[in-house]
Amino acid sequence: MKTEREYVEAARDALRKSEAEWQKAITAVRGVVAVNMQAGEAALANEATGAVAQLTSQLGDMIYCHKRVTDILLESWPGMGGPVVLGGGGR
Repeated sequence: MKTEREYVEAARDALRKSEAEWQKAITAVRGVVAVNMQAGEAALANEATGAVAQLTSQLGDMIYCHKRVTDILLESWPGMGGPVVLGGGGR
């Protein structure tokens, strides 16, 4: 059986990976926008732009949820502050 700390660290790592993968999806769909703009397909570019907006909004929700979960863990297990704290900048 894993320790409490191992479970917390696994959750943290999974959240970070999920956010990074979601960002990759946003980047890919932005590529769809660019390709369609270049091809003069404004309607398709607009649809893809809407998809980017939806993905970006959901990523914001994911990041906020990550922050809230981190807060809960830090409030309940203050000794785990070091390994659980969010990475910070770059987003």
